[in-house]
Amino acid sequence: MSQAEHPNEWEYKNPACLRLVSQPTRYDNSMTNSGKIAVSLPATQIDAVKQAVRDGRAASVSSYVSEALARRQQEDTLADLVALWIAEDGTPSAADYAWADAVLGGSPDTRDDGRRSRRTKA
Repeated sequence: MSQAEHPNEWEYKNPACLRLVSQPTRYDNSMTNSGKIAVSLPATQIDAVKQAVRDGRAASVSSYVSEALARRQQEDTLADLVALWIAEDGTPSAADYAWADAVLGGSPDTRDDGRRSRRTKA
């Protein structure tokens, strides 16, 4: 029987493959269907990512970066949705923002993280 006919049996009958399969990997095995790229980052960001892995806040550098990119994609998707709403209905008025702030418990001048809102002037 060939490897193509019974790949699982071949793995177990081939000692070299067993050693390869049983060797620990430093990559996050949950990342299937992935590719590899090289990026340049500021040293402070690299240090922060490595510290997050050491502290157990991330499984690996790859998973940390992947999660950050996923958050950015979600933010971009939400920004696209807001742009679509504005294109359809126009820019929210001051009264709309006041209503939202009252209902959501927000402040008209700051966001939850304390930074200034995009809709207010600095």
